[in-house]
Amino acid sequence: MNIDKPTAMHIDPATAAGVLTDLVREDRNEARIWRTRVENLLSSALLASFAISAFFIGKVTQPSVGQLRAITLLVDCCLMAVTAIFFFRVRRDLVALRKGQRYR
Repeated sequence: MNIDKPTAMHIDPATAAGVLTDLVREDRNEARIWRTRVENLLSSALLASFAISAFFIGKVTQPSVGQLRAITLLVDCCLMAVTAIFFFRVRRDLVALRKGQRYR
């Protein structure tokens, strides 16, 4: 079997420009998708915080106001932790996406 040196592939400049344009368009779509995911998570966490707090406020009696404050603080801290975990997971993808856009 004869293994020769690989030959260079010549691409038409119009085709190369079209491929590059498609790659940039795909990067922009992916950035929009990630931005939408982050916005949906943050708005859902805010809505969940209000809903859970309203649920507990509806069942509060006068002596348990201190407990209500502690519970709503705990719920809000848990929601912030979930948001932070999601953010740090997504951050790697967003950094890679930005680097890809710069290289193109």
